[in-house]
Amino acid sequence: MVNPRKIFIFCVTGIGNIILFLPAYKALKSKYPGASITLALDLQLYDDAFIKDQFGSDIQVVKFPHRFKNFFNLLKIIKRLRKEKFDLAIMPYCGPSWKLNLFLLLVGADRTAYFRSGIDLIDRKIDVCLPVIEGEHYLNRNLDLVKSLGASVGFHDGAWIALQDKEEQHNHLKRNDTIIIGLHPSVNEEFNNSRRWPADYFRELINLSSELDKKVYIVIFGTSCEKKLIDEICDDKKNCIKIINKSLVYVSRYILRCDLFIGNDSGIMNLSVGLGIPTLGILGPTNPKHTGPYGSKHRIARLNLPCSPCFDKGYSLKCKHRRCLIDLTPNIVWSIAKDMLIKENIMS
Repeated sequence: MVNPRKIFIFCVTGIGNIILFLPAYKALKSKYPGASITLALDLQLYDDAFIKDQFGSDIQVVKFPHRFKNFFNLLKIIKRLRKEKFDLAIMPYCGPSWKLNLFLLLVGADRTAYFRSGIDLIDRKIDVCLPVIEGEHYLNRNLDLVKSLGASVGFHDGAWIALQDKEEQHNHLKRNDTIIIGLHPSVNEEFNNSRRWPADYFRELINLSSELDKKVYIVIFGTSCEKKLIDEICDDKKNCIKIINKSLVYVSRYILRCDLFIGNDSGIMNLSVGLGIPTLGILGPTNPKHTGPYGSKHRIARLNLPCSPCFDKGYSLKCKHRRCLIDLTPNIVWSIAKDMLIKENIMS
């Protein structure tokens, strides 16, 4: 294709999907270094320095509400974007959706690229409309997308997020003869009840960590809405450090200090993976082949139940027994965590 001068990327999605798009974005940026790029972001991420850190200070950012409640406001935004006369419009993979495909078309770019939605009338209008390969990780799907646009993809297993000023130290995280474990006990608020490991299981996990022969610090992450949950898990534990409602850059600097990160299938889990920290993902209804920790140094804690994974089929929100998470006991998760610590030579 002719080198695009103006590229529009629709990133109004969860932080996890954005993080899994970064390797593809870097390949696209390398292919078209002179292109002006406009990034559409959720209002909640608009002011986070992490975006500029990863996408570049020259990026143009457009604010979007996560849910459009006013159809006329949506039309105003589309009208404004059409005036930009983009040469190319794409978005990170976040699941097949005819609404997303239709939105890309309405932006009015010369070329559009995304995945098949299943609505043939719309899919035929997408210039580069890739099939969704079953069992392919979201990160690889994004690489497939930019590869189809001419980008050279040379991504290897390992960290793909580098922070500026990452050497900043946190004085109360002592490194002498200690182990630092990061925990993320929540997920996207919309799916908390179906993808979240029970709070008391995280609490028991902290208790189990006391068996180690080194001092253990627990760094637990969450938003202001999750403060009650975090307080419940930490209670009076003096070795808990609570990181609540902080920017992604701030959170990233703390994750970089961890020897091991344990969390639900969430954006923060993928952030830990992207930063190269050994990560143990707790997966219940979600498909590990699609959104699990990417790379050989990471592990997954899950039960191979006949009904799991069911999230992609829309069943998880209706499930009443949640056996995929309830039967995944703290002892099972801690056994995997200890094995990871041994392999990383953090404990003998």
